[in-house]
Amino acid sequence: MGSPRHLAAAALFAAAALSSSCEDRAEGREGRAKAPERRGPVPTDLSWLREVAPGGALVYSADKVVRVVELDGKITKLGEGFMPEFSPDGSKVAWVRGGGFWVSDRTGLAPRMLHDRVYKITGAHWLDNESIAAVVEGGGGRRWYRFWLDGRRTPMPELDQLGIGVDKLGRETDIRQADDGVWTYVAYQSWKTSDGAGGPIGGGCACSISPDGRSITALQGGHKSLFLRPVRPGGIEEHELHWLYDGTFDNHRWSSNDERFLVAVEETKKRMVLIEWRTGRAVAFGKRGHKDNRKMYGDFTKADGKSGKPFPPLLPPDQREVAGAPAAGDRGRPVVLGAWPFRTEGMVYLFESTETSNEFRERSNDPPRGVPGRLAGRATVNRFYGLDLRGGRYLVEGIGDELLERVRASGEFAVELTAKAAGGTGAGGAIAKFGPNFRLPGELAAPGAYRHLVVSVSGGEVTVFADGSPAPEGGVEVLPPGRWQAGELTFGEGWEGDLEGVAIFSRAIGAAEAAGRFTGYSERLAGRRAAPRVVVDAELVAYTPPRPLDRMDTYRRCLCEHVFEVREVVSGELEGDTIRVLVWGTLDMEFLPPAFKGKEGERFRLVLEPAAANPQLGRELTERSDELDGAEFFLVGRPGGGAP
Repeated sequence: MGSPRHLAAAALFAAAALSSSCEDRAEGREGRAKAPERRGPVPTDLSWLREVAPGGALVYSADKVVRVVELDGKITKLGEGFMPEFSPDGSKVAWVRGGGFWVSDRTGLAPRMLHDRVYKITGAHWLDNESIAAVVEGGGGRRWYRFWLDGRRTPMPELDQLGIGVDKLGRETDIRQADDGVWTYVAYQSWKTSDGAGGPIGGGCACSISPDGRSITALQGGHKSLFLRPVRPGGIEEHELHWLYDGTFDNHRWSSNDERFLVAVEETKKRMVLIEWRTGRAVAFGKRGHKDNRKMYGDFTKADGKSGKPFPPLLPPDQREVAGAPAAGDRGRPVVLGAWPFRTEGMVYLFESTETSNEFRERSNDPPRGVPGRLAGRATVNRFYGLDLRGGRYLVEGIGDELLERVRASGEFAVELTAKAAGGTGAGGAIAKFGPNFRLPGELAAPGAYRHLVVSVSGGEVTVFADGSPAPEGGVEVLPPGRWQAGELTFGEGWEGDLEGVAIFSRAIGAAEAAGRFTGYSERLAGRRAAPRVVVDAELVAYTPPRPLDRMDTYRRCLCEHVFEVREVVSGELEGDTIRVLVWGTLDMEFLPPAFKGKEGERFRLVLEPAAANPQLGRELTERSDELDGAEFFLVGRPGGGAP
């Protein structure tokens, strides 16, 4: 397998496709600025579908039951379970149930459990008509395995290196192998391929892979649109799907064998729908009003399933393991990259931005590693996909023990980051903190401009480099490595500003390397330009409340789109009198003070940026107004915390 995107030229193709597509939308694509007219409720007439996919069927899970719905209306219950998927020939279904995963005939005959300890969040995925990939849980942790219908199984280390979905955030995990042997993997908000490409999906939580393994989907925060784009040569042309009907949709998955269709959940009525993504046409399937739409997932097959082979007999348990786990080998050579973060030897943690995978290999034969984090309080993502820590923090999960152990063992430590303080001063709080072990004070950052910082510890000495040159310690607090204690890694502890480009090492960084890292990261900042701003006096026409917390699903933040009539343009340029303004309504599962609620008809002075200049907002859950006209803007500042 190739390395993650930092290590392989192949990644440039996919990364460029993602970033350019976002920029294309930001530069003036009209789809997001003006949504299509709604068509009312989703129709239930399947006659057109019978013509284009005769013999087809839907399988889905709801209320803990897996059902097959044939196009003639027949419904078959296969049993209890979750996240079903058709075999390529449509004759069989695999799904997870309890602690194991099951397979059966499409008609419900011959159900059998192939393993009793699987990681159900990642699901079970058909590799061909006779084998399935699933993640096994055991004493050695979680690992991908290939299972045959007779019970045989073998490890799949090539998939382990791509990743395993994490808890409920990975429940949209999908894998596909293209006809050239390259794997594509997608889970939650990132994707990877076995030839070394990878990056963000460019959307919210839900994602999926095309049947040929060359394209991905990404649901957008408002649950009324999703983007389809290529991640490998031969993938589909970039496409934006708008939900044309009442309400919203979620939990979509590409049909496993029919490139034309996506299966999703109509959230309001809690029923399954099939979407022909090129036209946006949808049709509702089966029962409505299921209890919990969060656990509803489905698949569609165009095949009638009549060509499937009978199930082979199950082998005795002692004959099922056909290949043992590969022996641990040499970790290979230290990795030196062609661009920042350059040398990864001794690296324990990496955070470039929320737009990248933030994974790395310390040595060439290592599997890629990454550590998740969570925005807390009023922290958000800025327009360059860095952390905006005004009023909040970024909590890093699951790194404390390793960081503690490795720094204690080496006796050395270094942290690198690029930060910009908010407001008129750089003082106050900590930019970064790890328990009582180290604390980088806010005074190190400069107000209004990014500053590259390296703090290195070796032989009991603390050295600080600012923009590549030695600098005063400025209140840096670092315990001797031998005295380090357990703690939590946090960014933005009482400090307000923007942060990105973080790397933490269990080794020291010298003057020459610090200067090189500053030069390398500066190249990333050189082309940035401030977003155009306009200041207006405007009258509130329509207020949109945030989504109720019990309907937030995996999201923790929600934007609200309010409608204003512009009375005066104070500064900047603006066309049209009606504008739609995106405002934070919920952050970290807490409602913000509603600055505009109940104030229709009142005038406000608003500092705005075009929504298109803030592409990070496309990943957020958004409650939109019914008003379709008017340019869309983003309110600079937050109600109750610096907003008008």
